[in-house]
Amino acid sequence: MELELETIKAREGVWKREASSMRSLVETYKMMENQMVMAAKKSKGGASTPKKQENTGTGTGTCAEALEVSLTASQEEIQLLQKQCQQLQEQHDDISNAHTTLQTEYDTVKIKFGKLREALMKERENASQAEERMIKAETLVGKGSYNEDTTKCLHLAENPFSMAVREMYQSEIEGLKADIEQLQVAATATATGDTSMESSTGNSAAAAAATATIPTSNSSSLDAQKFSKRLKDQFREQIGLFREGVYLITGLKVDMNMDPANPDAIRFKVRSMYNERESDHLELLWRKNKKKHGHGHGHGKGGEGQGLEGWASSLDILDTPLAQEMAKESAFDYMKKFQSLPAFIASVCLTLFERQTLAI
Repeated sequence: MELELETIKAREGVWKREASSMRSLVETYKMMENQMVMAAKKSKGGASTPKKQENTGTGTGTCAEALEVSLTASQEEIQLLQKQCQQLQEQHDDISNAHTTLQTEYDTVKIKFGKLREALMKERENASQAEERMIKAETLVGKGSYNEDTTKCLHLAENPFSMAVREMYQSEIEGLKADIEQLQVAATATATGDTSMESSTGNSAAAAAATATIPTSNSSSLDAQKFSKRLKDQFREQIGLFREGVYLITGLKVDMNMDPANPDAIRFKVRSMYNERESDHLELLWRKNKKKHGHGHGHGKGGEGQGLEGWASSLDILDTPLAQEMAKESAFDYMKKFQSLPAFIASVCLTLFERQTLAI
C-alpha cells in the first residue's frame, strides 16, 4: 500500500511538471499570437499578406485551444488522482491504526504468556525442590537426622532402653525369685512330711517358714494358679531378655511365626539394627522333612550336621525388597559360591553398617 501511494505521488509530480510546461507553452503561444496580430496591423503589405497572417493566427488559436483542453484534462486527472491519493492515505491510516491496535494486543498477550511461563517454571522448580526434600527426609528417617560433615555415628555397647527396662523390673524379678524359692521349699516339705521336718534340727527355721507358707485345701488351687502365672511372667521376661541380648550381640531381631500357607513350615523375619528403612527385612522359611533324615532345599546351610530331627538342615530365603537389593551386592556371593547362610547374614549386617556409618 505504501509503495502504491509513493508511485501515485511520483506520477502526480510528473503530471504537475507536464501541466506547468504545457501552461508555459500555451502562454508562449498566446504571446506569439498577440505579437503576430500587432505586427499584421502595422504592416503595409498587399492583400495576400493579411490573408496569410489571418490563416496563421487561426492555426495558432486552434493549437492553443487544443493545448488548453489538454491542460484542463490533465488538471482534472490530477484532481482525481489527488482524491484517490487522499482515499488511499485514509485507508493507510486505518490500516496503521488497526496494526497498532493488534501490535498492542500482541504485546499484552506476549507479556501475559511470559508471566505464565515464569510462574510455570517456578512451580516446576518448587515441585523439584519439594521432591528433593521428600527424598532427603526419607533418607534421614532411615539413617537418622544428622549432618554427615559435622556429626559422627556412635554405637553404644548397650541399649539404654533395655537397661532402663531391666532396672525397672529387677526388683520385681528378685521378689518373684524369692517367692519361687519359698514355694519350692513348701513343696519339698509337703512331700517329705511333718515328721522328717521336725527330726531335722538344722532345718527347723526353714520348716517353720515352710509350714507358715503351706496353703490350705481351700486356697491350694488359687496358689497354684498364682504360681503358674508368676512362672509364665518370669519365662516371658526371660524370653524378652534373651531376645534383647541376641539383638544386642548379633544386631538382628528375629521373629518366628507359623507359615499360613504351609503348617509344616516356620517363617523367620530377620531385621537388622542397621536397616535404612523400618520395613527392610529378610524372610527365611524352615520346612519339615518329608523323610526322617531328609535334606532341605534352601539356599543356605544351617550347619554342618543334619540339624534338628524332623526339620531341614537349611532354610529358604524368600523374596523381599531387601533380599533383591542384597542379591546385587557382593554379600550374595556367600550364597552362590559357598551356600553359607550365616556368612550371608553377617555380610548383610556389615554392608548396612558401612552404608550409614561415617568413616573416622
